[in-house]
Amino acid sequence: RLDPHERARARARSRRRAKAGPGEPRCPRAARSRRGRVVSSSPRAPRAPPGWTLEDAMGEEDEAGDAPDTVERVPEVTSKPGGMFRDLLEGSFPELYEEPKPQPEGGEGEEGEDGGDGDGAPAEPPEGDPPAEGEEDAEPEVDEYQQRIDAIRTQTATQVEQMDELERYLEERTAAADELERARMEERDSLYTMDHRNARMPRLPHDLDLDKDRVEGVGLLDPRTLMEDNERKLSASAAPPSTMAFLDETREPKYMEPTENERVRAREREKRSIPEYPRRLVFSAEEWERKKRDAEDRLRELGRRMTPGQRDLEERVIAGMRRKQAYLRNPRHPEVPSSLDGTERKRVGAAIDPTDVFVVEPDIVEFHQFELGETYEMRLTIRNKSALSRRLRILPPPSRHFSITELKYPSDHGLLAPGNAAYATVRFKPDSLADYEDFVTVITETSKFRVECSARRHPPCLTLDQSLDVGYVLVGNDVETRMPFKNVGGEGRFRLVDEADWPEHTTPLTLPNEDAMLSRGERKDPEPVPCIGVAPFRIGPGYMELSPLDVEQLRIGFAPPGPGSFTQQFRMVCDNSQVQTFTVTGRGTVLDVGLTEIDDRATIPGELTQGPVYFSKVVPGSVNTRTFTVKNATMVPVPFVWEHPREAGIFAVDPPLGVFEPDSVNAFTVTFSPRDLTAYEADVRLVVDTSVPARVPHPEHPFAKPVLIEDFSVSGVGAERHCTIDTNLVNYAGSLLPGRHYDREVTVVNHSDAAAPFRWVGHDPDAGLLVYPHEGVLDPNGGSVTCVVELTPPRVQRFDAQMSCVVEHGPTLPLRVTAEVEGPEVAIAQSQVDFGLLQRHVAGDTYLLIRNQSAIAATWALEERRPAVDGAPAPAEIVFSVAEGELPPYAEVEVECTLVPSAPGPYRSNIACVAGGGRVSVVAARADVLQPLCALSTAEVDLGTCYVNVPVEREIVVQNMTMLPAVFRWSPEPESESEECADSMDFDVDWREDEIPPGGSKAVRFIFTPLRPCARYEALVAMDVDGAAKPLGFALTADVRGLSVEYEVLRGLNGEPVAGDASHVADSSVLDDHVRVDFGDACEVREHATMEVLIKNTTAIETSVRIDVERHGVSDAVGMRVMECWAAARGADAAGLSKGGVARRGAKSV
Repeated sequence: RLDPHERARARARSRRRAKAGPGEPRCPRAARSRRGRVVSSSPRAPRAPPGWTLEDAMGEEDEAGDAPDTVERVPEVTSKPGGMFRDLLEGSFPELYEEPKPQPEGGEGEEGEDGGDGDGAPAEPPEGDPPAEGEEDAEPEVDEYQQRIDAIRTQTATQVEQMDELERYLEERTAAADELERARMEERDSLYTMDHRNARMPRLPHDLDLDKDRVEGVGLLDPRTLMEDNERKLSASAAPPSTMAFLDETREPKYMEPTENERVRAREREKRSIPEYPRRLVFSAEEWERKKRDAEDRLRELGRRMTPGQRDLEERVIAGMRRKQAYLRNPRHPEVPSSLDGTERKRVGAAIDPTDVFVVEPDIVEFHQFELGETYEMRLTIRNKSALSRRLRILPPPSRHFSITELKYPSDHGLLAPGNAAYATVRFKPDSLADYEDFVTVITETSKFRVECSARRHPPCLTLDQSLDVGYVLVGNDVETRMPFKNVGGEGRFRLVDEADWPEHTTPLTLPNEDAMLSRGERKDPEPVPCIGVAPFRIGPGYMELSPLDVEQLRIGFAPPGPGSFTQQFRMVCDNSQVQTFTVTGRGTVLDVGLTEIDDRATIPGELTQGPVYFSKVVPGSVNTRTFTVKNATMVPVPFVWEHPREAGIFAVDPPLGVFEPDSVNAFTVTFSPRDLTAYEADVRLVVDTSVPARVPHPEHPFAKPVLIEDFSVSGVGAERHCTIDTNLVNYAGSLLPGRHYDREVTVVNHSDAAAPFRWVGHDPDAGLLVYPHEGVLDPNGGSVTCVVELTPPRVQRFDAQMSCVVEHGPTLPLRVTAEVEGPEVAIAQSQVDFGLLQRHVAGDTYLLIRNQSAIAATWALEERRPAVDGAPAPAEIVFSVAEGELPPYAEVEVECTLVPSAPGPYRSNIACVAGGGRVSVVAARADVLQPLCALSTAEVDLGTCYVNVPVEREIVVQNMTMLPAVFRWSPEPESESEECADSMDFDVDWREDEIPPGGSKAVRFIFTPLRPCARYEALVAMDVDGAAKPLGFALTADVRGLSVEYEVLRGLNGEPVAGDASHVADSSVLDDHVRVDFGDACEVREHATMEVLIKNTTAIETSVRIDVERHGVSDAVGMRVMECWAAARGADAAGLSKGGVARRGAKSV
């Protein structure tokens, strides 16, 4: 298969042969003349030289086999629309242009402008024209654009077919539903006649049955589902609020949960939230502060300006002021003298300015956005603003890119009355994306003028400098530099061409070097970006399509063949015929890094290889330092790392790793710090990395291209320390108290010339002996540290301990500590602990005051000691909030004592406080224990005669008989009911449970509700009292009766009874008994007879009554016979055959 460039070249050759015709040589052709001109949107944009064709743009090589030897190849001038740039753009962007049809030979077809016949159709190619070279073997080109169109048409056809099928389905289901509704309506017409349609009864739901999944799958609504959802929502909105969830006390409260409004606002905030911009990864702190100051200044400057709304308002006011002063003069009135309006009178016979007669809208016909192959239109309006009717005509634009339609007048006579306007449509059809200018000539009765026509596509504008510098690159490296730029103009397509190939050839696109090194922060492209080769540079992408505000990166690969500077140029060709020239500069450098100085002394060649660098004797813990100087003569940053045995920690290089700046001198500090009294030696290596980007080495990212620069060794020896202590005995005079702190100072001196670490051993924190600081470092040459020996004896004892100060790589200094310790005293400040009056099994509280009477902190412990009863120890019932603790010197604390007595009567006990030194303080504890007792105002409640579901209210008083608060609780339902009276009674109480103060009372209201009849109801309502010996209660008795109903039948209003059942008792409110209301046989026609049914409720139960009529008096056969006779009599009366219409008395009746 041929690549796109070969296919483009083959198409170009076939077009040239088709235009030249068989047997004619390829000779230059005259360019087609055009009266319009093409103007570039950028005056500085260079133009392609004349004669540059598509073959030159695509880099075609003239091969010997392309044309006969007798035909001479000369540059040709294109005659296609767009000229030579059409060939260039057609070769660079072949997918935007259609394949031209072959032109006929000269002769009859020369009459047309395009070389075709008279009607503009292209002439057929001659039959004898041989096929172009390479076309027989070339495979047919696949038109991707046509493929996309076919795919869209296929998809559209499929969707249309699906919609047609859905439409047929809906029509079928609608017809079936309508047929069903029509059948039902006919059935109702036969039952109720046609008049039922005018009764305005609610219409029944439509029987449209649709497949819910099939309808909703295409985004339609199912009417039945929609009505069901609406009915469900209306039912839910009309339903009473649910309170069951609020009565459940076991559920957790939800008043802290977010409301629906809060959840909606949270979702909106998440949508509108903007992620934090990682500015610290892009800018430094100084750059960020500078940008912030610039932004603040810009905001202040913008704040001084007028807002768009205010500016629009002001402009409207100004326009209104001007509009009031711009009234047109009435042509019927004489012209105002010049002395009044300041204008000069027109001279007689002077030429009339067309602008004084006509107004053209728009004054310039401009087309801004356009594409190839499309036709654009704009309406041109010419209005007569003079006082006379005018005639005018329009000449079309000279160029073939612009055309205009016939002028349309508001009337048929062709005159343009004052104030009227004529219309025409200007059409524009571009053949390239360049800029166009033309004009339309308007000829009037007295003059003519032009209306400018232009087409300027918003040109692309790239924020890319024309001078590109990639800097220095090491010889042997291949580095790709990426320069971001942005298109701040219009849409455009670009192609890169080497300066050496311009304008004869188009530089072919090549794939980039995937092994090229990238700058810091750059990543390899997912797919290779084609580029052009401009040795020693690679520049890409070679082809770009950029929309407005698109951001792209210019990739410049540079592989210097040697040191020095390299400069190349390339052209960037845009699809609007603009060409820009860019200059690329790069410099090659070689690696030059070495160790030049040691302690400001220049190194001798070969010095580091003759022996190790010696650091002399050093005391362990001290540091000996030497300075190494490394020079980087390379013009690029070079990462480095010093390799030495870091695990030993003896020799160290600072900094151990980093990056050498270009052409820099770097100083390194090498330190020797021995750990022991021995000799040390280590190897040191300096390694650099020549890869790009220059980054600090990391264990996870080692050097990609390491290079060894220096390799040498260092050595040194360690020396010992000498330290002393000012005393070897610390004696604390006098008597010490337990828990109190006592301090003494001890000084340790370092007489060596290096720092000496030391630590104390033998101090015992459990015994109260501490030393601080317990370790440290002594400064060299007489440096000293004062240590504090702190003694805190925990108990009464004779204290004697031995400690030592251990100096690293030095002597061990002993220290003895001695002291005498005595105990503290703690006492209870109260003489007695009285709990007062308590309830059995109910806790009582009081406080106990404990005081430390010594000058040191003292520990204490409380315990209860009860006297024995009948020789057996009594259990302790007093509980302390804090049973033990510690008091500061002369401090006191209150301890809460809680007593839960287990038996009524007097309670006697003792409380003892034991101090840490062994001393004991004892006080007496007492309490009087009582048991709760309550009484009810009555022991029996008789409800008498009551009725089902009729509440009965009673009140009972509860009396507290003791001086303690009493808590009572009523049983939830009556107890001890008989089987025949079970679940016959329910009650509610206003105080189900409550607390009665000492000696007080509480009135409790009961509401009893009978549930079913019961001849003799007996039950018990119980009440529990917390802490009482037994529960209380009262007996409940009642006679529960049900509903009782009586009825009577009276003849006439308030007449005498003719039927009745005075002893009947009904169980429900519906009279299901057959009540016979007999009007008798003496009822006269058209006379009203009245009877009353009297219903009496003999109970206190409210009830409802419903009377149903079960029969209508006569059978269906008799009714039909009566209707037939009535119809026959009515027909006879209408015909005059009935002889009066009322039957005589005694006549036979049906």
